[in-house]
Amino acid sequence: MNFNFTFINEFLSFIVFFYFSNFYIFPIILNILNNNNIKEFKKNSLIKFNQTIENKIINYLIKKEINIKKNINFYTNIINNIFLKKKKDFFNFCLIEKHNIISKIFIIFKLKKEIFIKKFFLKLKNSIIKSFKNIYNEILNYNNEFIINYE
Repeated sequence: MNFNFTFINEFLSFIVFFYFSNFYIFPIILNILNNNNIKEFKKNSLIKFNQTIENKIINYLIKKEINIKKNINFYTNIINNIFLKKKKDFFNFCLIEKHNIISKIFIIFKLKKEIFIKKFFLKLKNSIIKSFKNIYNEILNYNNEFIINYE
């Protein structure tokens, strides 16, 4: 009987090749491929992570900037309202003093005797001086508040 060793030889060579390639060559190739894939994955994920961090920081800064603008507008409105109120108070005070002076002048015309008129002119002079002192003090107070508030 004639036995052919070529099949056995082929089979053994396949087994040796399979063993050698499975335990020595394929792991090296797979390792290289995996390392490249892992590096790419890390690179992509880090790029995305950095972009999200940058976006979050930019969004936070934009929100803070908007809040600062709103606060500046709010406080400037408050300051303007305060000055408008002080201005109105000052003009009201001037009007009241004017009415006081006019009422005292009318009292002068109602008096008939000269003695009373002379005394009244002295009182009128004193009251005018007092009212101008009051107006002058109000102007000083208004200016002082303006200087204090803006320093």
